[in-house]
Amino acid sequence: NVSNLLLISPSQKMPPTTTVKGKQVEIILNDTLLQNTTYTIDINGSIQDNNEGNPLNKKLIFSTGNYIDSMHYSGSVLHLKTNKPCEECNVHLFIEPLDSNILLRKPDYIARTDKSGRYRFTNLPPQIFHLIALEDENKNLLLDRRENISNYKTITPTFNNTDDTTYIYQYLPYKKPELKIVKNSTRGFLKIYLTEPISYNPELYINNKQSDYTFNDNRDTINIFYHPSGDTTKIIIYSLIDTLSLDYIEPNTLKEPLIKIEKKGASCIQLSTNQHIKEVNQNKITVLQDSTLYIIDSLTTQKNAVNIYSAFNFYKDYTVIIDSSFIQTINNTISLPDTLLIPKLNETDPVLKLTIKAIPDTFQILEIIHKENIIKKITIIKDTSITINNLQSGNYNIRLIKDLNKNTIWDTGDPIMGLEPEPIHNLESFELRNNWDKELIINNI
Repeated sequence: NVSNLLLISPSQKMPPTTTVKGKQVEIILNDTLLQNTTYTIDINGSIQDNNEGNPLNKKLIFSTGNYIDSMHYSGSVLHLKTNKPCEECNVHLFIEPLDSNILLRKPDYIARTDKSGRYRFTNLPPQIFHLIALEDENKNLLLDRRENISNYKTITPTFNNTDDTTYIYQYLPYKKPELKIVKNSTRGFLKIYLTEPISYNPELYINNKQSDYTFNDNRDTINIFYHPSGDTTKIIIYSLIDTLSLDYIEPNTLKEPLIKIEKKGASCIQLSTNQHIKEVNQNKITVLQDSTLYIIDSLTTQKNAVNIYSAFNFYKDYTVIIDSSFIQTINNTISLPDTLLIPKLNETDPVLKLTIKAIPDTFQILEIIHKENIIKKITIIKDTSITINNLQSGNYNIRLIKDLNKNTIWDTGDPIMGLEPEPIHNLESFELRNNWDKELIINNI
C-alpha cells in the first residue's frame, strides 16, 4: 500500500514507482533530487510479508551530499475538543513561512502519528521549520474542508528529545448555507434546516415583517412562530455576509396539533406541540400521581409549549390526561384527547450535582459527555447549581468552553487567517455508579 503509507522527506512532486521482484521491492524516485540534502524513506508498514502480513517499519536514509543530517523533532497530536490522541495524523514541516497557500502546497517533510498520537522526525537539517498537523482523510497531503488541522507553529530541530503538543480542530471555512423546510413544519410553526451552521445572529423576516426565532444547540435549525397571511410565506434571513431567502407554500390541510412531554423538572412539566398555540383551556387537563388526582399550581403557555407548575416528585408515576380542545392553535385547530405517561425515576440511578463558580464578565459553555455524546449543555454566565437525575452508570467527561463571542457554540479557529479556536478545558473524567450521588464543584477555570 505504497500510495497511502510510504512517506518520503523531502516530499516528492511525482510519486515513486515501485515494483516487486520475489523478495525484493524496488523504489524508483521520479523527482530530481536536491543537492546536499538528506532524504528519508519511511516504509511505514507499506510493505508486508506474504505469509503472515507482518508490516515492515523501517527507514532508509541517504544523502546527496557528503554528510547525513542528524537533528530531530518529536511530539504528540491531540484533538482539541476531546484531548484524545490523533492516530495516523500527518505532521507537516514547511521550509517557507505558511500562508493561504497551505491549501495548495504539499509539505517539505512529513511524519505520521502512532496509536498514542506520537510522531518523530529524524535526520532533519539545522534550520527553522513551520509545523502544522493534519488529519488527512483523503490522503492527498492537502487541507480540505472539514478535515482536522492545527494552527501552524515555528519550530527548530535539536539533538535532544522534544515533547511538543499540537492540538487539531475541524477546519470549517465559511460556506453559504442553503435553507430547507423540516418535514414536521406546519402553518404558523416552521423549522428551517441550514446546510451549514451559522455562528452569527441574523435578522429574519416573515412576509417582509421582522420576526423572532430561536436556534437549536447546533445552530443549524431555526424555529419560527408566525401568523400565516396567505398561501405562500416568504422567509428572508439578512446578515452582514449573505442574504438567504425561501418561499414556503402553506399546506392546504390543517391537522390537529400533536402533544408530547418535552421535559420535566423539580417544579415543572413542559408539554410541547408541533403548532403555534393560540390559547389553552386549563379545565381540559388532569394530572394524576399514582392514580390519585394531583393539584396543579399554575399553567402558562409560550408559542408551542405549555408549562405545568407544581412541586412534583418524579420518583412517583404521573399521568397527564388531556381532554378534547385543550389546545387551540392560531389556525383554529384543536387538540384531540390523549393520555401521556411519565414513568417514575429509578431511585438507584446515579445523580450528578454540579456547583459551578463562574468567571466574572465571562460567558462559558459547559458540556457533560457520556460515551462521546453530549447529554447536557449549560450556558454559564453566573454561579450555577444544577442537579441531573436519571443518568446511566459509567464514565463521564465535562468540557468547558470559553464562549468569546457569546453565541452559545464552540467556534473553531482558522489556520489560514491565524485565528485560534475558542479555548477549551477538559476536566478529568469521573465515574457514576448506581445508588450514587456525585457532587462536583467547578471553580473559575
